[in-house]
Amino acid sequence: MAHERVFYQMVNPNFQEQLFAIVINDQSNSVSLRHLNSSENFIKTYNIDPNENYKTYTLGDLSNYNHWDPKVHITSDKDHIIVSHEYANDFYVLYPSKDSLIAIQYESTLLRSQVNPVTDGDMVNSTEDRKNALKSFQSQIVYGSLHFDKKSNQYFRLSASIRYGDKEREGYLLPEIDRSTLYMSIFNENFDHLSDQEIPEIKKSGIPKHFIKDGAIWMFLNSEDEMSFVRVQF
Repeated sequence: MAHERVFYQMVNPNFQEQLFAIVINDQSNSVSLRHLNSSENFIKTYNIDPNENYKTYTLGDLSNYNHWDPKVHITSDKDHIIVSHEYANDFYVLYPSKDSLIAIQYESTLLRSQVNPVTDGDMVNSTEDRKNALKSFQSQIVYGSLHFDKKSNQYFRLSASIRYGDKEREGYLLPEIDRSTLYMSIFNENFDHLSDQEIPEIKKSGIPKHFIKDGAIWMFLNSEDEMSFVRVQF
């Protein structure tokens, strides 16, 4: 359809001739998961945003293209696809072989379950208004994607609370990070939420680029314009 666009797509080696994609509908300002099976010639749509978080956390005028979209994450491990949202902790797991979509929701004593949106007036005015609204979102919580560690048979998810300073960064929308608090959430292989904990050593990165391997999180950090690795063992 003319008002739809593929936001992100991926393949899973366990499912030959199949494609999974996040699709954005700009007319309704909604998001869905699509499953394309070329061998059986079908496309199936899954509702991975029943609470309309995507629309709630979009900044700008929803009636046109002058808005900023929130991030939607899609990852794939073993025999399933995981879709999550950056401003709420709920996520969705698709098992393609069973045509089964599972919604996962959990409560944390340490982290917000979702961002409290700013007022509508902040979402439809100037660029500066929307930058301030984005700062407000990210000062509460930003959720990352989930990743599986084969050594521990657990899933890990990073999230962060970010405070920005006043110094602008060339090529970036928001100023330099003044400070941030990084958290790690742990789930078992059945997606039961086990724990949340702060990673106090990382204080000014937001959610850094990272990967999970051999019972550790490996993070790419930029320190004084030099790239370095930091490993957090769990």
